[in-house]
Amino acid sequence: MLRTFAFASALLFAGTVEAYWQVAPYPELDRSRAAAEKYVDVQAALDDGYRPMFGCVAHASHGAMGVHYIHAGRLNDGTLVLEEPDTLMSEPQPDGSLKLVAIEHIVWEKDWPSRVPPTFLGQRMRRKTSVGHHQVEPFYEIHVWHWRDNPSWLFGDWNPAVMCAPGEIAVGAASAP
Repeated sequence: MLRTFAFASALLFAGTVEAYWQVAPYPELDRSRAAAEKYVDVQAALDDGYRPMFGCVAHASHGAMGVHYIHAGRLNDGTLVLEEPDTLMSEPQPDGSLKLVAIEHIVWEKDWPSRVPPTFLGQRMRRKTSVGHHQVEPFYEIHVWHWRDNPSWLFGDWNPAVMCAPGEIAVGAASAP
């Protein structure tokens, strides 16, 4: 017990706890990333039925999520399927292209059979009523930052390393986490 505490304390003081948790081996994460890898090409996402929504979502002090590409069929099927993300999030690049940075799994609160939030990828999903400053029906969600390190957390909503416009500080969302 003391040895575990000493290790955890050393990690905390070294400032590497987030990095440790982000590289923890989860076979499900490997499967999730592999399944979504084809969407690095935005055209592949469009061909598969994803459509852009909300523009680039950002927060003045927490970072950004990027441009959301939502698959309506997956979003509205009431299920959580590891290999089928409901949303893809991309960051605008200086040349006008988009770079895939994360995926998101969503289930509408009305479709979830329990009052207890779902657990997915070993994490309790967060209940939300907005995307940035856009109000939406209540839902549960989890982000997975597969293609961009997130100093906040692998499963965090906002990523301070993502920007909505190259070189621009993220602005726009009314509330954070």
